Amino acid sequence: MDWWGLGILIFELLYGRTPFFNKNTKISFRMILAESPVFPEPSKISDDCRDFICQVRAADQLLNKDHLSRLGASDEDNFEIRRHTWLAGIDFDKLLRYELPAPIVPEIHDDQDVENFNSKYTSESSLR
Repeated sequence: MDWWGLGILIFELLYGRTPFFNKNTKISFRMILAESPVFPEPSKISDDCRDFICQVRAADQLLNKDHLSRLGASDEDNFEIRRHTWLAGIDFDKLLRYELPAPIVPEIHDDQDVENFNSKYTSESSLR
């Protein structure tokens, strides 16, 4: 598993941008190699979530530059991830058996219903 990629994905889902965003891609690449992620302030995510993504309380989280020290890089791999306090409320045995209810179930009125999508995308013309 690419645990770095998971950290990037979680950050992007929470903030709508990469943690190393810069309009200049060369600067973005340099930031990836040398800088810590920049969390927008005020941050509305929990300390546990922030710690899961990036070093807050420990040096071995998902966006650790050293892949050998990154959370999930040990022999315990995903079990190390599962024990993190941000994921404490998840029953992974039930999750893997598809026994957990979906946290969000959208209301869909018919097969043409797009109200759960941003109008930015639903107002675009079709490619056909």
